[in-house]
Amino acid sequence: MTTNTLQRMRTGELALGMFVAELDIPWLDSPFILQGFLIENDTQLSELRTLCREVMVDKNMSTGMHFAPVKREKATGVSRTASASQVNEGSPTATSRRSQSPNSFLKVVHALREGKVPPVVDVASPQSTSAKSANVSTHVKPVSAQTSQKHHQQASVSFWNRLYSWLYGLSTPQKKNADSDLIKLQKTAPDQQETIASSIPVELEIVEVYPQFAKTEADTRDVFEKIALGTNVDLVHVSQSLDNMLQSIERNPDALLWLSRLRQTDDYAYNKALYVSINMMAFGHFLSLPRKHVKDLGMAGLFQDLGKIQIPTEILQKPGRLEESEFLLVMQHVQTSLDTLRSNTDISQDVMQIVAEHHERFDGSGYPNQLAGADISLLGQIAGIMDTYCAMTSDKPYAKGMFSHQVLEHLYTTKNEKFSESLIDQLIQFFGIYPVSSLVELNSGEVAVVIQQNQIRRLQPRVMILLDTQKVRMKSPVTLDLIHGPLTPAGDAYRIVRGLPPDCYGLNPAHYYD
Repeated sequence: MTTNTLQRMRTGELALGMFVAELDIPWLDSPFILQGFLIENDTQLSELRTLCREVMVDKNMSTGMHFAPVKREKATGVSRTASASQVNEGSPTATSRRSQSPNSFLKVVHALREGKVPPVVDVASPQSTSAKSANVSTHVKPVSAQTSQKHHQQASVSFWNRLYSWLYGLSTPQKKNADSDLIKLQKTAPDQQETIASSIPVELEIVEVYPQFAKTEADTRDVFEKIALGTNVDLVHVSQSLDNMLQSIERNPDALLWLSRLRQTDDYAYNKALYVSINMMAFGHFLSLPRKHVKDLGMAGLFQDLGKIQIPTEILQKPGRLEESEFLLVMQHVQTSLDTLRSNTDISQDVMQIVAEHHERFDGSGYPNQLAGADISLLGQIAGIMDTYCAMTSDKPYAKGMFSHQVLEHLYTTKNEKFSESLIDQLIQFFGIYPVSSLVELNSGEVAVVIQQNQIRRLQPRVMILLDTQKVRMKSPVTLDLIHGPLTPAGDAYRIVRGLPPDCYGLNPAHYYD
């Protein structure tokens, strides 16, 4: 069976350079960490042939002689053509160029930070340029390496080495039992969209989806305000907005993840609601859940903490440990949210269940009903783990958010306690080692921010360089797509050396893009 991008193949026919998009066994029942990967060594080939009879290969995401670009249809005004990042890596130009595109991403981000509608931008194909021309610096005094080292916090060696080594093809993790609920929900709906890597540059998708995002902001704020006044609300507009945002997630999830971070206001509760909703939908889509379930996650993410509007601000913003009486009051917000939604909206029972369960925990330590294990629905577990991730990575009035590496490492230490191991592993796959908006240090010594994931090779995202080799702020930041094999000033292919905390080298996350 063949589709416009996928081809069913017997594992005996597989070869290095092919991109495996689907297995004939559940992913969670296999030793492969990432759902969808490029075959890069004989060990992976051997394991595939041992475990599977057939797999689905995506020719459009394969490399070298196996790469077969397919033009996509135009949709909502954006041309879907095969990505330049899927260039035939066997060609001489693929490894000789230092990719440099115009500062289109920077233009879009500047507009968003100033509260303006992002401009329509052109994203040129990467062009050959000298390494020196991209190393333009300002005269800002660099922060010492010692200062940076003090900020940098190493992730767990066993945890991150496990993921690094698999991605580099050095080893595979031990096989683990599958999550039957997840397998049962994955790809069961007739309207489930085929999952393919997006070929749309993130700045183009930001421009495309921004009107819908802004409408969702307005609709959600209107619902919050009306419910606070005790007025009944109609969720039709919110539902339509979620449909449109889900279409964007299917094209390129990175765009809405950027928007949810860049359009922050001083209202922590409201910011977190939209941030959680978008992340829950993106994670549900990543898990290949039916569209209805993904949309239910988005709706629940918006309104699961409505009950907190009745909790005193001094308790919600208390920096220290809550007193028992204060915590009991906070726990009541789940029931308050349910009562409020039930009396003011026509929200579905499926969404209500997610709201009811988003603070339940795998070991039974959650609330309000101390459900445990399989007694918590899969969507409830997804809501719980994403709500936790978003809360820990968000800045609060009394504390700065943690950076992604720290949060994922913390969640990994709670496997099969607060959350199931299989769900934590899926969350790590979803965000990757270098999530969008995270800082990284390159082998050139330069510091960059990740602006778009690469679903073919997860260690080679698209980045924008912020600091030069001397850790001096770049006057004209350069955008590099690492899958092209751009060269450093020393002539080596660029690669990421490590992830960095968001405030290292004196950088302020709020000013990355100024």
